[in-house]
Amino acid sequence: MIRALDLVADGAPLLLLHGDPGTGKTATAHSLAGVIATDLAKPVVLIILNERIRGNGIQGRAGSDVVSILDTIGNFASKSDVLTLVLLDEAESIVGARAAHDVDSGEKENTAVVDGLIKGLDSMNILSRNRVLFLMCTNLVARVDPAVLRRARLFNFERPTEEVVYALIDRAFGDVFNRPEIGAIAVQATRSKLPLTPADIVGQIVLPAINTAAMSGLPLQANNVAELARAATPTSNMGRAPGALSTWSPTSPRIRPRRLRSPGSMPVRIAGR
Repeated sequence: MIRALDLVADGAPLLLLHGDPGTGKTATAHSLAGVIATDLAKPVVLIILNERIRGNGIQGRAGSDVVSILDTIGNFASKSDVLTLVLLDEAESIVGARAAHDVDSGEKENTAVVDGLIKGLDSMNILSRNRVLFLMCTNLVARVDPAVLRRARLFNFERPTEEVVYALIDRAFGDVFNRPEIGAIAVQATRSKLPLTPADIVGQIVLPAINTAAMSGLPLQANNVAELARAATPTSNMGRAPGALSTWSPTSPRIRPRRLRSPGSMPVRIAGR
């Protein structure tokens, strides 16, 4: 994901992270500021947008409100002279395909939001002098407006392979179990035709095993963990999109940036200080 820096330099400051739920899109986006700050040895600002980007609900103002928000971010990045990351999670709820909207049923504001965001992205890039990297995450990439997709570099987050599942199990229990025991757990975790996601592995295997051991006062047992792995149910898969440029590995490092207060509806985090 450090390749994001090259994408900014190439004038493609919009990254769309897509894939099934639980594959690490949002976690990666949140940690990216810290990773880049460490790589550059400079502060990096992370601004998190939410559904309030739609504005204050005044009829006809949604699109202009979006443009105003992105212009503000662009001006901030230019004046502060720091790389700024902007994150919009569940992007399909904001930038859904305009062709899917029925303009006779009150969806004109949704269309205005998409139009405003596209205009705002172009303006923000110019104002910031390529100092802003906009990240969008979605489980439903097929619902994202084509004009947004054309401006984005797509990164497809795949479910982990058997080798990666083994690595995740080994990372969680490698200090407790030997290799044959880790292998036996991994075999159970890869029985399903639809692979478990990293979130499935953590939420249905790792955390329950640790909680059960902690509450019982007994040490972790490999056969108990293997039984949890056998019973784990994969999260259902979602829509995919062609043309993904890269695939993320769930074994990538994660660094949590420091959270700071900011005005309005844009939480800001600064990493590297």
